[in-house]
Amino acid sequence: MGESGLIPLEIRFMHSPDSLHGFVGCALSSNIVHFYKNSPQDAEFKWDVVVKQDWIDVDGWALPQMPPLITDILISLDDRFLYFSNWLRGDVC
Repeated sequence: MGESGLIPLEIRFMHSPDSLHGFVGCALSSNIVHFYKNSPQDAEFKWDVVVKQDWIDVDGWALPQMPPLITDILISLDDRFLYFSNWLRGDVC
């Protein structure tokens, strides 16, 4: 995944047992990667970055900018929504 998936922290698969999709929350690169197969016969998973959180300017922060630091991801039970938390910022998206 290169710079698009630094420090993969959590993996979540869809709830449907027939689904070939899942997500990985990557803490340091502040993004979420969607991985999938088009069919069960595919030998390898494909992947795309589907969420990329920007670093922001914050007064008094130790670094030039504050990263989101995605730490928790959750897929709704109906597999329609993806939620995640930005640990350093204290918000849920």
